[in-house]
Amino acid sequence: MTALVALGWVGWVAAGWWIRRPLPRRWDVDAFADARGHDRMLERIGGRIQRRISVLAELAPLTVGATATACVLLVVVSPPAAIAIGLGTVITARWRALAVARAERRQLAEQMPQALDLLRLCVEAGLSPRSAMGRLARHVPEPLGVWCRQVSTRADRGMPLAEALLAATAPGHPMELTARTLASAEHSGVAIGGALEHLARQSRAAARRASLERVHRLPVQMLIPLVCCTLPAFLAVAVVPLVISQLRSVL
Repeated sequence: MTALVALGWVGWVAAGWWIRRPLPRRWDVDAFADARGHDRMLERIGGRIQRRISVLAELAPLTVGATATACVLLVVVSPPAAIAIGLGTVITARWRALAVARAERRQLAEQMPQALDLLRLCVEAGLSPRSAMGRLARHVPEPLGVWCRQVSTRADRGMPLAEALLAATAPGHPMELTARTLASAEHSGVAIGGALEHLARQSRAAARRASLERVHRLPVQMLIPLVCCTLPAFLAVAVVPLVISQLRSVL
């Protein structure tokens, strides 16, 4: 069983290497066309699989197609290895999606205080909330800039700003509280500058708490390489030779 899993793993690594292989400088035109044709075929296969299995959307279509082809070929030789490679690919895609979502949330938390301050300055300078949001969308980088552009585009098409804020914000989005607060201020007619200042203070406090949490998690995360790498290496270098010498002296 171990040998079959190892064989499947080698096949998966070989497929990944083949995808990322450097092209030779001088290659026959027909061979180059054939290779590109195979890559396009694998991309089409991967795209069809991604449309059916949404969790694989974070991976490249070429990677998904090559992995699926390798699994189909391995089914004949070793079904357990094919299953292991397929599950490994799904788990990798899911882990990558979660990592991308966490990174996006962290970037939003870091960008939010400065963006809210900029929006407040635009409003206090005399711009309307709609114009201030359009100005913010042109100057704020991604990922917060994507949300600002969605709100600005909906508002430019004639949608009220409050409805545009709520329409561009999905449930659970990091900007949900900001969107609801601004929409409530827009509906009630309250001055939006005070609400923006309050939101900026809250976002700074939340970003500070998140930074402290990451710092506090760091010692726990450092235990993993310590236990899995450093400690076994120390035992292999310092303890195992002593044990072997003692056993030799006894025997």
